[in-house]
Amino acid sequence: MPDSTRDFFLSDSETKTLAHGKEFAGQLKKLPALILLNGVVGAGKTTWIKGFVSGYLKKKIVVTSPSYSLLNSYTDGKKEIIHGDFYRLQGLDDLESIGFWDFLNSKRVIIVEWGNLLTPQSWPADLQVYTINFEIKGETSRSLTCFFR
Repeated sequence: MPDSTRDFFLSDSETKTLAHGKEFAGQLKKLPALILLNGVVGAGKTTWIKGFVSGYLKKKIVVTSPSYSLLNSYTDGKKEIIHGDFYRLQGLDDLESIGFWDFLNSKRVIIVEWGNLLTPQSWPADLQVYTINFEIKGETSRSLTCFFR
C-alpha cells in the first residue's frame, strides 16, 4: 500500500485482541475512517471489532458479524460505527445496492470484515484508511499487521 505505515501486534488471547481493538479506537482521530479487516474465518476479526466498538462508543454493546444482513450500525449520541461483512459479496457492484458508498461521506467509522474487496481505486483519495490483516499463529495466538494510509 503506497504512502502507508505499518504496525505489528501479536495477541496470545482473545482478551488481548479485544484490548487491541479498544486501544485502536482510542487513537482514532480523523473521520470518516474506513477500517478494512482481512483474515480467514476464526482469525479474530469480530473479536477485534467488539473491542473497538466498546472503546469508541465507551459502552458495552452486543456486536455480531453481519454475515447475512451485510451491515450493522452501532451508535451513541453523535458517534456511529457501520460494521460490514463482505464475505458473500461478489464485487463492487454489490456495494451500490446496499448504499455503501454513501457511508463514506459522513463523520463515522466504517469497519469491513473481508475488506479485501475494497481497493485504493474504489475509495475517495482523502479518506483515512486502515487495513488490518489477521493471521492465525496457534490455537489462541494471532498476528495483526496494521497498515495506515
